[in-house]
Amino acid sequence: MAPIRGVLGSKRQGVVSMTKSKFLFYAAATYCVLLIANNTIAGKTFDVFGFSWSSAFVTFPVVYILNDVFTEVYGFKTARKVVFMGFILNLAAVLVYQIAIIVPGSAHFTAQPAFEAVFSTTPRALAASFGGYLVGSTLNAKIMQVMHDRHGERHLMARCVVSTLFGELSDAAVFNFGMFLGVMPAQVILATVVSFGLAKVAYEAVMFPVTKVVIGKVKQLD
Repeated sequence: MAPIRGVLGSKRQGVVSMTKSKFLFYAAATYCVLLIANNTIAGKTFDVFGFSWSSAFVTFPVVYILNDVFTEVYGFKTARKVVFMGFILNLAAVLVYQIAIIVPGSAHFTAQPAFEAVFSTTPRALAASFGGYLVGSTLNAKIMQVMHDRHGERHLMARCVVSTLFGELSDAAVFNFGMFLGVMPAQVILATVVSFGLAKVAYEAVMFPVTKVVIGKVKQLD
């Protein structure tokens, strides 16, 4: 029981005793869960002003906000480690999905086509998705760190928005051109990249007050 109380806090405290290392653990776990969820729901699209956007829009901006927190509080090296951890766990989830598809279903399982439609992926889609994620997330963290080194603690909003702008646009460009080049006209792909990327940046700008509060609170932890 002692180790458990050490993590959750004593009964007299009544609250969790949070530290920077504990926050990093929980935030990194949340980050990876959201990445895996994105990979599962990305196949469903919805229309926005004539553009088809992936349902991953629901959660992916939160991933970039967490990326900003990792870089701003813990530094680029830590952020990069979390990015690669997310990549490895996402790949592991995809492999598990493929094994589950291959395993023969029971006589009472009649939803195999629907199961495959949700969890199957093509090599092209996998490469485009993972390539976009690695390029975008790494670039986002690097720009955040470079701007922090240059300006110190000032201009946090500029760091968050600019890093997300380049990270999201590069992510969307690698994914959409990798996935649809040769299938859709280049100008249509470019329009989707720009609209999708700018919408995510707008999302982060709106959520900046939350990001600022989280970063400030985490920096105050022991």
